Amino acid sequence: MSTSPKAQTTDFTKDSVGRFVFNGLDEALASTMAAPWARPFREAFIYVTVGAPADPASVAKVERIRAAWPAFFSQSAEGRGSVDPTLN
Repeated sequence: MSTSPKAQTTDFTKDSVGRFVFNGLDEALASTMAAPWARPFREAFIYVTVGAPADPASVAKVERIRAAWPAFFSQSAEGRGSVDPTLN
């Protein structure tokens, strides 16, 4: 007497697949969001003028934004990341 394995079938509905996918994403995001980024992102701010010299007031404004950027980024990322906008 030969026995053949019974095929197992599962009924996947859109709802059950969607819950499975979103639950997996939630777990992945939770583990990612819990750990801080290991090193700061390197960023640069560039002020470009076309056909005219740089306006000192505009350059000073960009510098104020650049100086405030690390604190703003850290607060926005809830302490999980940092940026380094300095030029070396």
